[in-house]
Amino acid sequence: SITLTGSNATLGALSTAGGANGNGGAVSVTTTGTLSVGTIGTSGGAASGIAGRNAGAITLSAAGITAVGSITASGNTGGAGLAGGAGGTVSITSTNGIAIAPANTITASGGSGGTGNADGGNAGTISVTNNTAGNLVTGALTASTGNAVGTGVGGTAGSISVRNNFATGNVTTAALLTTGGIKGAGGSINVSAAGAGVLSTGGAALTSTGGAGTTSAGSNAGNITLSGGTVTLGASVLSATGGAGNGASFAGGSGGTISVTSTAGGMSSNGVGAMTANGGAGGTGNAAGGAAGSISVTNSTDSTGAINLIGSGGLNARTGASTGTTAALAAGSITVNNNASGIATTLGALTTTGGASGHGGAISVTTAGAQTVGVINSSGGTANAGTTGRNAGAVTLQATGGLLTGTTITASGSNGVTTGDRAGGNGAAISVTGNSGVTVTALAASGGAGVNNGAGGDAGTISVSNSGSGNIQTTTVTASTGNAVGTGVGGTAGSISVSNTAGAGNVTTTALSTAGGAGGNGGSISLSSQAGVSATTISSSGTVLAAGTRAGSNAGNITISGVNRNITGAITASGSAANGTNQTGGAAGAVSITGTGTLGTVGVTTATAARSV
Repeated sequence: SITLTGSNATLGALSTAGGANGNGGAVSVTTTGTLSVGTIGTSGGAASGIAGRNAGAITLSAAGITAVGSITASGNTGGAGLAGGAGGTVSITSTNGIAIAPANTITASGGSGGTGNADGGNAGTISVTNNTAGNLVTGALTASTGNAVGTGVGGTAGSISVRNNFATGNVTTAALLTTGGIKGAGGSINVSAAGAGVLSTGGAALTSTGGAGTTSAGSNAGNITLSGGTVTLGASVLSATGGAGNGASFAGGSGGTISVTSTAGGMSSNGVGAMTANGGAGGTGNAAGGAAGSISVTNSTDSTGAINLIGSGGLNARTGASTGTTAALAAGSITVNNNASGIATTLGALTTTGGASGHGGAISVTTAGAQTVGVINSSGGTANAGTTGRNAGAVTLQATGGLLTGTTITASGSNGVTTGDRAGGNGAAISVTGNSGVTVTALAASGGAGVNNGAGGDAGTISVSNSGSGNIQTTTVTASTGNAVGTGVGGTAGSISVSNTAGAGNVTTTALSTAGGAGGNGGSISLSSQAGVSATTISSSGTVLAAGTRAGSNAGNITISGVNRNITGAITASGSAANGTNQTGGAAGAVSITGTGTLGTVGVTTATAARSV
């Protein structure tokens, strides 16, 4: 071991690396003043006929660290059939700033298992902490498990912690990696800048992905937690995805949790920036896709900076793809909260669509200022052969301090897939609420189609509302049941509600439909405004399923209220014909149009179908 103490210290290279078959030794340097040190090596030595050798611990403590060379504290590869060595613990602490050149790296990884069947080595841990005064800068940090070999098991996950506890101190990192080796779980990554400090990742990748399996399940991802006064991600890609399963019936690993919080100056991303917390793919045969992780983004009440996450990679929390007839594991979620009053939020694409045979996850964006959101998709994943359609996740958007602007939102169930009688997946609820105007494009929350004698999926519900001031503008809005097939039953009807209670606020839409899919009833449609209402076609009719003996499907009610009402297409609320003999036809829906101003319509059709003979 090496132990050094003093006031100020300028040191060259330090090494306690193990020789052949030897463990690495510890290195400890403590100064009451500044510290500058060259490269440090404490890795385990090469093993021959024995388990991989372990790395020694490294501890640096000073009142100002002005330079640190590259540090290596990794375990070595094991001998044949023997485990890899463990990575060491690296702890760097200062009370007056830490400056590690971006080109200098710190590595504390486990060694690979030896040939045959051997365990991977445990990952080490890396902790870099500054207190009292100054900024903190690091190069790339890596703490990964060693690869397991054959039937060996993965090593224990490590971790990376980078913290500046000085209230105005900044943190700047390079790439951070805790990805698991083969069969190894990903480790946690935690980076924080206290108070008004700026946390910058320099556009580098932060990766805590789980390791792939080898005739085994994929390993789980670690969590990534970032917190700062201002968080500047640039083109950084944050990845906390589960590892892929390998071999027959082995599931994918679970995605991790990504959490990003800004407390003073908001957060931003650009370029190819992304956050991804997906489950890992299942193996072969009948193997479940891994559970999706979750993404949480928060801007605190006292923050004066915006959320501006416009990286083209968007935010993603999807289940892993399943194989065969096994469903994917649990759906994930995306939650964005901007609690700062009057502060804007701008987001790219948000995606929780299920992987193959996976449900879609929930998406929630709540802001106290203006909100602008890219394409949103929470639909159920494509079903594999011989499986039912998958359900969509709910989508909730709420802006209470400015205009809410979105594009397409899709929360539809997927189709069932033969063989067998397979039902369609269910659509989910879409809720969009503003108090200063809402502008979105196409909204869809429909059920998926059944197959053979499969039931149609339930329709979702769509609610768009505004209060205070401003208009509502959408394009097409669709919430229909999925098609039933054969003896399958129609799904439960959905509904559409578009309501603007703002004085002088208009509602402008294009085509609205809750028409049932085959065998399904139509759902209700409501349009209301304190001023004008404009739409093209509106349909809530039931749809016949021309198979077997069954009653007709009913239409939903249509209610339109406003001062001036202009419907440029047909309004249809008719029941469908029955199928077979002596069956009741579908009932018509009621159409109500009220207001005090002008009314323009092309035609209104409400018909109850006759009883079949």
